[in-house]
Amino acid sequence: MRYDEVVPALRRLLEREKWVTALPKGKKLVINRDIKGRISFILPKGIKKSLRTDIESFVRNRAGELAPWVHPEGARLFLEEELPAMPAGPEFPLFEKDDPPPVYVVERLLMGNEWATVRDVPCTKRTRCPERLVFFSVKGGVGRSTALAATAWYLAKKGKRVLVIDMDFQ
Repeated sequence: MRYDEVVPALRRLLEREKWVTALPKGKKLVINRDIKGRISFILPKGIKKSLRTDIESFVRNRAGELAPWVHPEGARLFLEEELPAMPAGPEFPLFEKDDPPPVYVVERLLMGNEWATVRDVPCTKRTRCPERLVFFSVKGGVGRSTALAATAWYLAKKGKRVLVIDMDFQ
């Protein structure tokens, strides 16, 4: 499963769970995903014990279907009151129906930016979709920039239009 497929897969899993529609009005379940793809469920304060048990069971048993994008021991579960206040940032509703259950995804990356705000370029018969390659590694010094430069040069020599963006935060 690719990183960008996890949230849609999570939505499909949650659509089958009855407890999602039982979330009380005014309370929201926040799903946080970090740069490493670890998924954390953050339960709102004052949630009923039976509902909390259902969510804990889901996190323990079903969220593992999203591997490898979960914590090695599975998805993590936190109570809102156990965590320090999260920095302000956009929350994206997980469901886009008329009356969606209050489930939100918060993406937290290295620089505090959210990749989910990036929209795909619309593809039509006149405009082709741009192809994208990403050279990614957490470890430095593995030849990523060299491989990227060589690939960009090769594609340009083949007549392709190439744009290279260096996202090294150091």
